[in-house]
Amino acid sequence: MHEQETQTEYIVTTDGLVKSYRLGDGSDLTVLDHLDLRLPKGKLIMIMGRSGSGKTTLINVLSTLDDFNEGSVRLLDREYSLMNPKEKEKLRRNQMGFVFQSVALIPSMTAIENIDFGLRTAGVKQGREERIREVLEVVGLAERGNHYPVQLSGGERQRIAIARAMAHRPPVLFADEPTGALDTESGHHIAQLFKDLAEKEGISIIMTTHDLKLAQMADMLIRL
Repeated sequence: MHEQETQTEYIVTTDGLVKSYRLGDGSDLTVLDHLDLRLPKGKLIMIMGRSGSGKTTLINVLSTLDDFNEGSVRLLDREYSLMNPKEKEKLRRNQMGFVFQSVALIPSMTAIENIDFGLRTAGVKQGREERIREVLEVVGLAERGNHYPVQLSGGERQRIAIARAMAHRPPVLFADEPTGALDTESGHHIAQLFKDLAEKEGISIIMTTHDLKLAQMADMLIRL
């Protein structure tokens, strides 16, 4: 694959990716074994597999939250193995968004304040108020901005978390089991929101799931 193809067509690529863990008996457990991936830009990409198959490990490696043993991982033009911890932290803060199953909103902040906190963390100085209104509209919660997390349903909290994760316009958003704690209907709404974000905002969404029905909504499905 040529360098230009990587930059224009793919958000994340891996070549010969190996991730293993040292067990208590001194042996190694290989979770990712020479994995080659080409993840396209602006698509909803789902990683599916049973518990223990390596879904969270893979998403953690792709998002620089975890190191790997062999091979290469690249986000756009950035090769992870050439970056130090501070550079990886900056990459996560500026070029990535994160949504977790546990939502992780700050309970003492309103929805607006949670989103603004994410923008400030990403170093956004101008136009924050306008962008907050915009992303609240995108996730369908324009009237809920002054509510605290405890005043929102589980699905609404997750949508606020998505608004926070996408507010600084990252090229890629990582979501680890974002629908795992939600009922079926709410989970479907979150997956549809991700699909719309990929199409309308051009954000690449990389998420893990164990739900076969949700997996059918993916533009690209990776089975582990």
